[in-house]
Amino acid sequence: MPEPVRPAEDDDAASSDAELPSPVSRRSFLVWSAVASLGASVLFMSATAVQAIMPPTRSSSGKRTVGRVSVARVADLKVGVPFLAEYGDDTLFVVRYGGESFGVFDAACPHVGCRLRFDGASDRFVCPCHQSTFTSRGARTGGPAPRGMVAAAFEIVGGEVVVSGLRS
Repeated sequence: MPEPVRPAEDDDAASSDAELPSPVSRRSFLVWSAVASLGASVLFMSATAVQAIMPPTRSSSGKRTVGRVSVARVADLKVGVPFLAEYGDDTLFVVRYGGESFGVFDAACPHVGCRLRFDGASDRFVCPCHQSTFTSRGARTGGPAPRGMVAAAFEIVGGEVVVSGLRS
């Protein structure tokens, strides 16, 4: 019968230095999983806290910032008739007073954010929720609103009304 093969003398030294990794115990795995889960939870809670603390880069209604946007063509605006325009998530009133005189205002009432309506008979903006009233130039004339309408920063560029943001 053939002799069993024995490792050479050099092989014994090499095999004793190279140890096999020990298997992971159930307890070690569970501890590692718990620590990883706790770390991920802390990371997500920290990100949420930082987001809550950072100053908003949003519009006056608390929504996203849009930047410079053309909201109306001057040729389409009628004197004394407000035009509703979208500015990102916000709605704006664009008013042409005559000639090259314009006003752009947030359509949300500064009291609690109800959407204002324009009453052409009285030439005023009216809040349907609490009856705050504003002139066609955005000044408060009555009701519980604490101030006038929020004006938008705008300019006329190439025959279009371009809004660059809402003023607080």
